[in-house]
Amino acid sequence: MSLILQSEFYGVISVGHPAQKFNVLFDTTWSNTWLPSSKCSYFNIPCQLRHKYNSKKSTTYIKNGTAFNVKLDKENMTGFLSTDVFHVAHLNLNQTFAEIVSVPWIYTFTKADGVIGLAYSTYAVDGVTPLFYNLIKKKLVVQPVFSFYMNRDITTPRGGNLFLGGSDSKHYKGNFTYLPVTRKAYWQFHMDGVEVIVGARKAAAFCPKEKGGCETILDTATSTISGPIEDIKVINELIDASSSYFGRYKVPCNTVHKLPEINFILGEKNFTLKGREYVQQMTFLGLTTCFSAFVINPDVSDFMWSLGASFVASYYTELDLGQNRIGFAVANE
Repeated sequence: MSLILQSEFYGVISVGHPAQKFNVLFDTTWSNTWLPSSKCSYFNIPCQLRHKYNSKKSTTYIKNGTAFNVKLDKENMTGFLSTDVFHVAHLNLNQTFAEIVSVPWIYTFTKADGVIGLAYSTYAVDGVTPLFYNLIKKKLVVQPVFSFYMNRDITTPRGGNLFLGGSDSKHYKGNFTYLPVTRKAYWQFHMDGVEVIVGARKAAAFCPKEKGGCETILDTATSTISGPIEDIKVINELIDASSSYFGRYKVPCNTVHKLPEINFILGEKNFTLKGREYVQQMTFLGLTTCFSAFVINPDVSDFMWSLGASFVASYYTELDLGQNRIGFAVANE
């Protein structure tokens, strides 16, 4: 996995024969796998900016043709299903995926070309078997488990590690804290609360256990941590973040080392983030800006909070499809 601007973790796979290479997000909030198609419109700018799959150049391509259509951020993502050989690390398998001919504008500024979906099969469109389920079915992995290590060190091009079939002990220390999956669509679990620590006292608690806590998902395709609008506004006030653009809050870079610690209470244990762990530093044209990882979740109907790479970078994360649980352990730096 590689990292760009401390905000997007992606990996390189290849598809077909001869191999066509793509940068992909390994996304726990998608079940389907999709790639931009060479058949997309010349006027679809987000598609033209990425590597595109060309079935005519692959001898292992298998035609499917079933229409694919999903709504994404008020836009339609449209295309059709195809099947070809996917090469993911040292693993090779036939995988049905969506060739997208209309890529939504939300992907215009992403580095990744497409997505490998790692959510539950119940969330898959058109009944397509997700890639990891196929790996299990074909006995290409030892265990029905995969794990994420994410590295935010911008001095190295290596952004982390996705381990298929288990966990990589060199990337974490201590024991895992396991939480049961509460809804088999996204990787959803229950969080007991969030606390911002200011000085010797605890600031206002968010989604406290006394009030039932809150439903949370793991979202490996984002760098942010999202929550209900009022909670996010208060948290950003407590860390002296000001509203900026694109829905992000800006933090003065010279104050990051003084920011309060924030506890995420999972399984009655504190998982603590320091300022440098929940602030993202981005440099463009020589200008460095620091952004709070805390953003507003526009829809809290199915879940209230979402933990992205800003959390996973500090806590190695194991997703166990066999026992329907998520494990967190302290990541090795």
